[in-house]
Amino acid sequence: MLGSTEGSVPPKSNKIMEDGKIIGMFAMAGAILLVAWRMRSYRKALGKASYPTVAGTIVRSELEVREDSSTDDNGVREVSYDYLPHVEFTYTVGGRTFRGDRIHVLESRRSHIRSDAAKVLDAYPLHASVKVHHNPADPAEAFLENTPGARMIDGGTWFAAGILVLLGLAMIFFS
Repeated sequence: MLGSTEGSVPPKSNKIMEDGKIIGMFAMAGAILLVAWRMRSYRKALGKASYPTVAGTIVRSELEVREDSSTDDNGVREVSYDYLPHVEFTYTVGGRTFRGDRIHVLESRRSHIRSDAAKVLDAYPLHASVKVHHNPADPAEAFLENTPGARMIDGGTWFAAGILVLLGLAMIFFS
């Protein structure tokens, strides 16, 4: 009989395909937002590059070691370390003395490699004279290094954005 659907297999649900495409579009949007957020941070750092400077003195230069451990299902304990250079400095603006601890205008100086963190401390030994960049509108906001660096967006951001793009494309085209 013509037009009969009796005994035939129902068509594949388009709901699953639509959901996959929506998830894919959200992943792609997430990648765009991630890159845009990092670009915004970079532009803000460029604006701070022209802050005025005053003389300062290093009053603390120490390496903090943070241990992170976990135990897997077999009871094996895994340990990783983060090395954080802590540098504090004092400086005077308009007759008021301030204390700061930010080394770089844009990024943290945390490292998984002890020697990298130690190099930061070598550049700022205790009692050393330094040039301090400060916000003229809020002198409590200060840092030692004002170069945002050659990379507008770091490797971790590109990696995360790339994963989101690949996930998004896979969901859009294969669902």
